Amino acid sequence: MWGGAGAALDLGAIRDRCEVFLAVERPNWPGWLAVALGLGIAVYFALPVEPPLWLGAGLATFGLTLLFLFRKAPLMMVATTALVAAAIGFGVAQGRTWLVAAPQLQDPIRFGHVTGRLLGIEPFPNAIRVTLDRVVIAELPPEKTPLRIQVKIFKVAGPLQLGDQVDVLANLQPPSPPVAPGAFDFRRQLYFQEVGATGRALGGARVVSGADALGWRDRLLVAIGRLRVAIGQRIAAVEPGPAGAMTRALTVGDQTALTKADTEAMRISGLAHLLSISGLHIGMAAGLFFFGLRGMLALSAAVALRFPIKKWSAAAAILAAGFYALLAGATVPTLRSFLMIAIVFVGVLVDRSPFSIRTLAWAAIVVLLLQPDSLTGASFQMSFFAVLGLIAAFEALRLQLTRWRGARALETDWFGRVSNALRSAGFWLATTMLTSVIATLMTAPFAMYHFDRLSTYGVIANLIAIPLTGFWVMPMGMAALLLMPFGLDAPFWHLAARGCDGILWIAHTVSAWPYAVLVTPAMPIAALVAIALGLVVLCLMRSRWRVLGVAPVLGGIATLFFVTTPDLLVGGDAKLLAFKDEQGAYHLSSLRASKLAAETWLRRNGQLEATGFPAALDQTTGASFACDAAGCIYRRNGRTIALAQTGDALQEDCAAADLVISLVPIRYGCKQVTAIDRFDLWRGGAYAIRVDRGGALHLESVAAGLGDRPWVLDRMREGIREDRLIGDPALSDDEDSEDTPDNPGAVD
Repeated sequence: MWGGAGAALDLGAIRDRCEVFLAVERPNWPGWLAVALGLGIAVYFALPVEPPLWLGAGLATFGLTLLFLFRKAPLMMVATTALVAAAIGFGVAQGRTWLVAAPQLQDPIRFGHVTGRLLGIEPFPNAIRVTLDRVVIAELPPEKTPLRIQVKIFKVAGPLQLGDQVDVLANLQPPSPPVAPGAFDFRRQLYFQEVGATGRALGGARVVSGADALGWRDRLLVAIGRLRVAIGQRIAAVEPGPAGAMTRALTVGDQTALTKADTEAMRISGLAHLLSISGLHIGMAAGLFFFGLRGMLALSAAVALRFPIKKWSAAAAILAAGFYALLAGATVPTLRSFLMIAIVFVGVLVDRSPFSIRTLAWAAIVVLLLQPDSLTGASFQMSFFAVLGLIAAFEALRLQLTRWRGARALETDWFGRVSNALRSAGFWLATTMLTSVIATLMTAPFAMYHFDRLSTYGVIANLIAIPLTGFWVMPMGMAALLLMPFGLDAPFWHLAARGCDGILWIAHTVSAWPYAVLVTPAMPIAALVAIALGLVVLCLMRSRWRVLGVAPVLGGIATLFFVTTPDLLVGGDAKLLAFKDEQGAYHLSSLRASKLAAETWLRRNGQLEATGFPAALDQTTGASFACDAAGCIYRRNGRTIALAQTGDALQEDCAAADLVISLVPIRYGCKQVTAIDRFDLWRGGAYAIRVDRGGALHLESVAAGLGDRPWVLDRMREGIREDRLIGDPALSDDEDSEDTPDNPGAVD
């Protein structure tokens, strides 16, 4: 009896403590709701197969039923609400995938006759890239024709206008799958943009007809697009140099005129985020418009005292931010940033704090409901986590910062005025530095995961470049845009370009410092998830339990010291191979072929410089490599891997090697050894091979990692095989060499 009473008392005390804990965390409940929604979306994208369409709705319905049943149990209601939010996230991700479903090209088309409506124009230094919709490809039936395609055109016969119907002869390619297992999936990204093919034009584009009768939405998009092109051309005419190219990037989101050296300097210095119009730029533009308009209205005492000029300015700032987002090309990251800024100013309209966890949470919820696929992108992750860290940090330091800012001397003499001026300058400098440090720390894990690099001096570069952008370049650009209809814009474009000169100087100076960039090996997705959840706990929790978030953050970062990259990589097009030497550096079979794959492989290995195949490595080490005209032999940890470039050496390689990688089809089979041939690369994409210290061979293909999802190439979905382990002591010799359908050694 007493034991039962004690147990009941303990359970009651635990329940009371949990309810107190939830009450303390209540102000940040919307933040946890956004986290649950995001977890549901993440689960959907992590699945190896496409779930049935009813599953998300079914889970949400089941969760709502539980919510009704537990409506009188507060703890269960909170837990069930989180489950419902996750189910809704899962369901909206499913719905988004279904809504944007459109054919994607499965095989290359040479000399394709393409007709389509011009939807977008992106200028490059020696070409333009156009996006076409309403596409007709003579070589494809309508049911297999992509909804949109992107084509790079190097010769333009005449002026092109958005909305024109154009005809072009082009070589078309399917959107590229990842170039290595675990690498970025361009095909999935283009799937959600409804782009089903990319290509290069053979000759120029011919205008078949001008813009036809368009709906109001299309007319608006065409008008904005033409205005964007006209502004870009005006800036190029006034400022044709690198500073003008930078001004175009900041004004209309056109980065194509930037030189490779300038772009690389911006990346190394940690300023690359300034090139993509995102929350920072739209926030600056909306803030300048808000404070500028409010200041102008405040000049009239009658207007300021009688009317809500703050709300008027907030509404006008939303319109200005929307126009800037459209002017920047209305890309997915730009529209996402606009939604966030709009919600911030809606908070002003309804008399709520515009900068709070709640505001950020509702902005994230809206974005995730409209574009659930954005969760997997670097733009969403870096922007929201940067703002989350800033809000959490400044809320924690609110009292200290308020005391510092409020402590002012009496301005009875020059000493008091100078003291206050210095105090204000110190406050501004300290908060700017704090902002830069927090934003850098919060985004560093995501930069390491997505870009495999970390800018060592990014805090210093941003400390100078961001104020220069916000207080000089952006105001000059806004003034130029407002004065452009009157022909008075040129002086302000010149002034904006001088500010861009300063940004480029900062980028090149910082990037030239020693150890300006640190390359890191590819971070496992589990490490990123752990770090993200740890940061969420640190920033969202209000009680002292928030310190628990430190553990997953440190654990995720620690995995970088234990990452092992593949010993051998084979490109899906069979044009590029890479092997790792004893120092951990990759050697490439070609320094010219498949440049994107080569760059990605090196970056994911934490390597900057590319090195070609040597004649041979030191035979006294644990690895050796040698090549002749027929192929190469690679030895590591007691295993021999043969790389056959022709069919002549296959018989010898199959007899002597543990694994044969053939760049040509194997038509007669390798009976006693596992083999990967040209057909396997065609079906499975790039392969990564690891040889552990015990001599076991681990094979992983791109197809096996992608699974059976709508955006995956049909041949990859049909040819998916499990990742294989060869040479494990648990496997017998017969199992290891058996020629079965799982072993592609006998493709005919």
